Amino acid sequence: MSFYGKLSVERLENQNVIGIFIALPGFTPQADEYSSNLRDKDRKFKTILSEDIDQIARDLNLISNRQTHEYVASDRAIILTEHGVYSAEKILDNVTRLPIAIHVWTSHQDVSESVINLIRHSDYAANLPIVPLSRSGHQEYPSTPTINIAFVEVSAGSGDFDYQYPVAPAYFVGRQSIRDDFSAFIKSMVHGCHILVINGQSGWGKSSLALMMKDEILRAGSFALVLDTRTANSIDYVAQALRLFALKCSEHGLTISSSRPIIWEYCVCYPHPKPM
Repeated sequence: MSFYGKLSVERLENQNVIGIFIALPGFTPQADEYSSNLRDKDRKFKTILSEDIDQIARDLNLISNRQTHEYVASDRAIILTEHGVYSAEKILDNVTRLPIAIHVWTSHQDVSESVINLIRHSDYAANLPIVPLSRSGHQEYPSTPTINIAFVEVSAGSGDFDYQYPVAPAYFVGRQSIRDDFSAFIKSMVHGCHILVINGQSGWGKSSLALMMKDEILRAGSFALVLDTRTANSIDYVAQALRLFALKCSEHGLTISSSRPIIWEYCVCYPHPKPM
């Protein structure tokens, strides 16, 4: 953390300097662990994250909890304007979990049209309808359109001489250096999100290697999904693939964790993908 290095330099002149690092919305898992160690050793080093600002705003009665819990919603946002401080959250479709509207409210007054217009013209709005919660009551929102995308999982052959399909992990031989590299890659994944690209000519064994990797991940107690991306015909493919991934993880009793990655997806790409 370069901030702490600068703080240490300032303390060469004045040992009483207090360091306050503001990280919005928060730290990565690695940075959180590092800053936690610093705070334990240095009582004059403080950090402020989004949840800390949220609590401060609550203590000052600048924001309040939403008044209804009948909707599925995203994390709350705090909106600072010249008219005051407001809370907002995106209402999610019950099925697709995609945003369909934005609720806005405040603890002191009604939400004015000026505030609504400010939000409407921000990137946060994303062309969604803005609904002041103080006068919304129960709202009926249109469901997000169903996105029909075909997902095809890569299947392995049934034997060691089945050349029509990728080789099953039980019959996978060779490529030991690549397997060792992959095992080391898995063990190095302690925090965060990682991407591994498999690149090769058609027929060189990318799908077989991906299925072998999937097998290693399953045996480690996690979950993996190998998809044939030649069915990708929409810009929504990746988002919907991740949604499918999360649902399948839930079916296997696994949860998404930012501190310990347990969800993997391998989309097998071919030299000449279908045009988007």
